[in-house]
Amino acid sequence: TRSPECGRQHPWPRPGSPAAAACCALRWAAGDPSAPPALPARARWAGAYDRFYSFDCDRATAEANTALEEAIKAGDEATQGRCWHVLAAATFMVDPGASRPLFESSLQLARASGDRWAEADSLQFLGFSHLMQHRPAPAAELLAQSGAMADEMGNAFQQAWQHIAFGSAKADAGELVDAATELRTGIGIARRVGDPAVEIWGCSCWALVELFRGNVAELRAIADGMDRPGRPLGEAGARGLDA
Repeated sequence: TRSPECGRQHPWPRPGSPAAAACCALRWAAGDPSAPPALPARARWAGAYDRFYSFDCDRATAEANTALEEAIKAGDEATQGRCWHVLAAATFMVDPGASRPLFESSLQLARASGDRWAEADSLQFLGFSHLMQHRPAPAAELLAQSGAMADEMGNAFQQAWQHIAFGSAKADAGELVDAATELRTGIGIARRVGDPAVEIWGCSCWALVELFRGNVAELRAIADGMDRPGRPLGEAGARGLDA
């Protein structure tokens, strides 16, 4: 089976999105013989990553596979690792366990090429893959590693996911008050960053926690907080729309 999100098709990238920029870069590289040989792979990976976060998993996977072939041909290990990351992330959406060997490939290449973002994100996804299958011990070890790297780099995007992971783990252990605290922290960071995917996932987890606590008023507050027509990108998006 596949998730309905992964079945959605968005054949044209949104104007101003990384996928649109990737299309422009690919056109430029095709017409310029002096373009770096790794540029097409890097541009195509960027488009694939953007499509994954638009829940267009089919096209993300197709473009990541093409980019991986181009990166191998160009000898670009860092981009190879990031392509494996997209392929693993798309697999995670439907089968967390099956995503782990792919993330391991991404992790190995990230470490070999010094790509600390991909290393931290692969570790974090690996932690989440265990968390989704109620395996707290391996999840905690991996998330501790990814969390330390996210803090060291000051990567707010990964820090938001980190708090959501910790909140989910607390919820699994029945520590609902602590779970709500962690989830609210992650959601707050997501709103400051302006990432709706992180915010939506976090709010969904938080709503489940409040449902278990029987806190109907908090459930209404969560729903009201997400009801922002025309302002889908959190606080950063709201500021941009106001400008």
